Amino acid sequence: MSNISKIAENLQTIKQHFDYEASHDIDKIITTYTDDVIWEAPARHFKVSGKKQVAAHYRALFATLKDVSAELFTQFATEDYVFDDRLMQFTIITSENIWSAQMGDTIKQRLVHLFEMRDGKISKETAYELWEIVKK
Repeated sequence: MSNISKIAENLQTIKQHFDYEASHDIDKIITTYTDDVIWEAPARHFKVSGKKQVAAHYRALFATLKDVSAELFTQFATEDYVFDDRLMQFTIITSENIWSAQMGDTIKQRLVHLFEMRDGKISKETAYELWEIVKK
């Protein structure tokens, strides 16, 4: 496969990944990962590995928020990586959540992803999160 084809395949995988996230389809999200995937958010000292743990993380995450919107700033890829920079906004719907926010708070989050890719799938997802409560 040519380098250009690998890059296009990687970008398509990430597009599918975010489309599946937007619809909260965990079964489909998991298809975009390798079996030995690592998912981490360094600012929260959070790290899971394997599809089963990643799926559990998504279930917990989706149970805590609503009214999710995203604005893509930049996205580019190489044969081995995809970089994605976006602004997320959502409302917290549970008292226990990863943002230490209160139920009903609206969060604005700058979310920068570095995806490591292998054979057209995500082998490592690192999420760099910068967030603030914008409405209480």
